[in-house]
Amino acid sequence: ESGLGLIAIRQIQKGEVVASVPSNVMLQTATALNVPELEKASGLVVGLLNEAWGWGGNGGALELGDVLLAIRLLHEQRLGNASDLAPWIRMLPAADSVQTPLMWGE
Repeated sequence: ESGLGLIAIRQIQKGEVVASVPSNVMLQTATALNVPELEKASGLVVGLLNEAWGWGGNGGALELGDVLLAIRLLHEQRLGNASDLAPWIRMLPAADSVQTPLMWGE
């Protein structure tokens, strides 16, 4: 299983747009919790994360935005086929197939 990818079949010019994704269909850190089910809790979630880990946008190994996106993905995954993102989420690799140092045993 090799996943998905793109192959150029002609020379691509510097500055040429080869793919375009409208911003209204992107998951973004600034809007990750902007869904009715998460919107009510978004202030609480951000407050708790800032308090627990002292995040304030200063960077680090794990950014607040990364956590907010993870929360949104978990929410959409829980919705299953009712999620507008279901086709995309089905394409994500399974957690046990991701090989990163974070997931390595001792």
